[in-house]
Amino acid sequence: MKLFIKTIWIGFLVISLTSCAINGIKGNGNVVTKDRVVNSDFNVVDVSRGLDVYLTVGEKISVSVQADENLHDLITTEVRNGTLYISALENIYSAKARKIFVSVPEVNKIKATSGADLYTENTITGNKLVVKATSGADIRLSIDVKDLEAVSTSGSDIKMKGKAENINVSATSGSDIKAYDLIVKNCTAKATSGSDILVHVTENIDASANSGS
Repeated sequence: MKLFIKTIWIGFLVISLTSCAINGIKGNGNVVTKDRVVNSDFNVVDVSRGLDVYLTVGEKISVSVQADENLHDLITTEVRNGTLYISALENIYSAKARKIFVSVPEVNKIKATSGADLYTENTITGNKLVVKATSGADIRLSIDVKDLEAVSTSGSDIKMKGKAENINVSATSGSDIKAYDLIVKNCTAKATSGSDILVHVTENIDASANSGS
């Protein structure tokens, strides 16, 4: 069966990104690619500030940045406590490229915020995966996992395909979770405040929707 949860939100969702266009750095248009040194292992990826991450599950850990030449010093990639944090020291309001390519053997959690985008280049496999998108971020995933937790808030979008046995998903404040091409056995889903959830469930569904926050 296919589940579609839609809520109607009476109110306004305001995501203020105007300051990024007023106070920020513009790329010089000369795109170069540079490898980053990674000194620690990680299995969590956290991206923010409008950057684009392309994630690959591979044999070795690697991080490279493809961006306008004058933006490289602003884009930060740092591993702390098992998490790769990808961000920028200042707002980047215009760039020919702002891409970060990440390869890692295993991923347990993905987080995107503040207008960032994250895309998988191949399929993420494993026992459990946690996915969180907030503040206008977009996440696009191909997965094959046992347990999945996905949360989308504040105008963000999560789109997933593949398969999972058990999923717990929630969307709020004008956000979407589009998992029509994700085949799921058991699903718990909650949508509030003008959010949508679409998922393909084969066995059990526990779903709720309301217009309150």
